[in-house]
Amino acid sequence: MQIYVQSFCEAWLAAGGRAVLRCEAFQRGLLKNLGKALLALGMHRFPSMLRFAPYQTYLVCSRGGHLAKAALPYAFRGEVVPMLWDCWPETWPGLERSLRQLDVKLCFVTASDVAARFSQRLPGIKFVHVPEGVALADYSAGKPLSARQTDVYELGRRHPDVHEALMAGEIGRRCRYICNRPGRKRPDFIFSSWADYCAGLADTKITVSFPRSMTDAGCAAVETLTMRYFEAMLSGCVVVGRAPRELVEVMGYNPVIEMDMTRPVDHLLTLLSDIEALQPFVDRNRRRALEVGSWAARMPAVRAALSAHGYAF
Repeated sequence: MQIYVQSFCEAWLAAGGRAVLRCEAFQRGLLKNLGKALLALGMHRFPSMLRFAPYQTYLVCSRGGHLAKAALPYAFRGEVVPMLWDCWPETWPGLERSLRQLDVKLCFVTASDVAARFSQRLPGIKFVHVPEGVALADYSAGKPLSARQTDVYELGRRHPDVHEALMAGEIGRRCRYICNRPGRKRPDFIFSSWADYCAGLADTKITVSFPRSMTDAGCAAVETLTMRYFEAMLSGCVVVGRAPRELVEVMGYNPVIEMDMTRPVDHLLTLLSDIEALQPFVDRNRRRALEVGSWAARMPAVRAALSAHGYAF
C-alpha cells in the first residue's frame, strides 16, 4: 500500500470510520473475474443484479488509472465512493469510463483541476476536492538549519533544467547535495527505508520541489499539491521551487521560496550563505503545517460531503 493511502486510512479509522478488508473468496473467486470481464467489455453500468445483500456503501482508495480494479470486490456488495490520487491526463479516458460503469454518485479527488474538469464532463457526479495530507507523527522538527548536514535535496520530481544546473554548478561540486536517481522503483530511492527518509529530511537545510505540471509536459493541465511539500515543512526544511496554488490556499500564504529559474545555483548558494536567517520562516511553516497538513484535518470535510449526500460515516 502506498504511504499516502495508508496515512489516509489511518486518519479515517481514527475519525471513527470503518474498514472492510477484501475477502479472499472475492479476491480470487469467480465474482472478481466476472467483474473484470464485464468492465473490460465496456458495459455502461455495473449490473445491479450482480450486487449481493447486504447493500452497503464503500469508500474505495485508488490511483486514477486503477479504479476499476480497486472497486472489486466492493462493487458486488454495494455502491462505490472513490477517493482518488494521481489522476494524471493519461488516466482520464479510463477513469471516466470506470466512473460511468460503476455508476458513481460522489467522488473525492486530491487534485482540484481534476475535480473541476470531471465536474464538467460528468455533471451527474459530485466531485469533491480533498487536498493531500500526511501523518504528522512521521516527521520531526529536526536540528536548527545551521546544524544540518545536507545542504540541498531535490525532493520529488526533478525539474530537468534545474537539476542539470545543480549537477553542473557549485551546488553539485561543493555542497552536500542529494537527489533520487532516475526512475520510480525503490532501488532508485536515495534512502533505504522510510525511517531513513524521514531522518534524512530532518537533517536537510533546503529541499527543491516543483509540481509535476512543471516537470512533465504531459501533465501541464494538472497543477496539484503533493505530500512532499508538507513532508519538508514538517521536517523544518526551507522549501525552494514553486508552490502549487492548492498549497497556498491550504496554508493561507506561500510557504515556498520561489526559485529564480534564470540562476538557480546562485540563488541556492545565496540562501545557504545565510541559512540561519531563514529559521523563523521554517518555524512558521512548520507550525502552520501542523495545523493544516494532516489527513486528520481533512476528515471533517470528507464526513460533511458524505453526510450531505446521505452516506453514513
